Amino acid sequence: MKPAQQSLFPALPVRQTALRPRVPRPVRLPRFEPLWLAVHLPALALETLTRGQEIASPCAVIDAAHVARIHAVNARAEAAGVLPGMTLAAAWSRFPALDVYERDAEREQRTLRRLAAWAGRFTPTVCIEEQALLLEVRGSLSLFQGAAALRDAVQAGIHRLGFDARIALAPTPRAASWLANAGRDVHVDRIEALPGVLGELPLSMTGFDAELLDKFHGIGARRLRDLMRLPRDGFARRYGFKVLRELDQALGRAPDVRRPLPPPKTFFSRIDLLYEISDTDRLRQPMQQLLRELDDYLRATQQGVSRLHWRFLHRDGSHTEMLSGFAQATRDAARIRDLVEQKLETLALPAPALEVHLQARDPVPLAGRDRTLFVEQRVEDDDWLQLVERLRARLGAEAVTGIDAHADHRPERAWKFTTPGFAQAKTVTGHRPHWLLAKPQPLKTRGLEMLQGPERIETGWWDGGDVKRDYHVARDAQGRRLWVFRDVNTGRWWLHGIFG
Repeated sequence: MKPAQQSLFPALPVRQTALRPRVPRPVRLPRFEPLWLAVHLPALALETLTRGQEIASPCAVIDAAHVARIHAVNARAEAAGVLPGMTLAAAWSRFPALDVYERDAEREQRTLRRLAAWAGRFTPTVCIEEQALLLEVRGSLSLFQGAAALRDAVQAGIHRLGFDARIALAPTPRAASWLANAGRDVHVDRIEALPGVLGELPLSMTGFDAELLDKFHGIGARRLRDLMRLPRDGFARRYGFKVLRELDQALGRAPDVRRPLPPPKTFFSRIDLLYEISDTDRLRQPMQQLLRELDDYLRATQQGVSRLHWRFLHRDGSHTEMLSGFAQATRDAARIRDLVEQKLETLALPAPALEVHLQARDPVPLAGRDRTLFVEQRVEDDDWLQLVERLRARLGAEAVTGIDAHADHRPERAWKFTTPGFAQAKTVTGHRPHWLLAKPQPLKTRGLEMLQGPERIETGWWDGGDVKRDYHVARDAQGRRLWVFRDVNTGRWWLHGIFG
């Protein structure tokens, strides 16, 4: 009697014979079922190159590694009859004015990593695939009022960043990825429902290589349900255990461990302009796109920035830099945008720009604001900081500075210039005026009434500015309170400050 064959959906265990290799059997996974949200980006290759810019003409991206075939197109090119998979020669025969760009796979991966950092606002478990993001969102459903609201939030955020997305939810990451790749906008909540949903998918949506797909087509298999009817033993011997395991992982019958991608420690993004731009007003649109990406990164990582480094690259390899500095670390999108707008008005480009780079090198953790229980009220305690930022953007950083205390007993050296809002030392207290003369003046007033003192200051021998003074608080005939000192070495009296 021949041994019983087992399909990909065995109802009962089947005894193995000694003459055949042992085929892995489906395992029973834990009762807790995760929920994976897959974000497939079908036009990633094109959008990576053109996001943040208005494209009025049909354009396409070619994959030079595959005999110059069309990899992705925009809507205008698709309307003209140019489709992915078509050779470049055929595309140009249909539309000779087609704009063509070469695919940059490395830049696509950098874009995916930035999007993964953005997706951290929905869940800490974010993974990336070739053209997709995978988010484990079971624990996030209650925070977003259910799967539908969460899906809409992800869709809106991706669109805001300049990307088109197909989204699907399923209990396994591979199933969610296949469904999103096929454009099936579905939410499969239970593993038991996966066979019926996945069975309708074309095999081309699985990512299997072309040679394997040809083999499946040779036996008449066009959809996943055709593979599910095949016996496991024969399937594994003919097509390999790896393919069988991938099917089991998609159906939730084998573990599929994914490693989350850690968020980047700094922010960097760039936009390559499709044509040279010399007018700074036309740079606003790509710069705003970069600011939206920065805003999503800061919100996802709960951080703020105090400095933004802009770089505009020119054709000859040179670049122009623009620094946007804030009085205090912030992630307020309106505040950041307003300061960048102010700074851009003073920017003069020596040559047209071809690339725009944005980098935030030192983001810092930034807690949110507390709100009252009954009244939605925001306390604007940093209005003066925004005023300082605007003045520095207009007049230059050197024209608007702050003052901070410096660890030196000599009064004329006990302060220093600093960035407004970044004072660290404690304010000097005691019997000292807040305003000093630029230089001590010889004391000409006689008949002073000594109120306090002396206070001996003897220091500075190590840097050549040594002093030895006895300071007093005195009152003159007009009732003014003065800060005076006697030079111990010469015995002369000097006026150094006046109390308010």
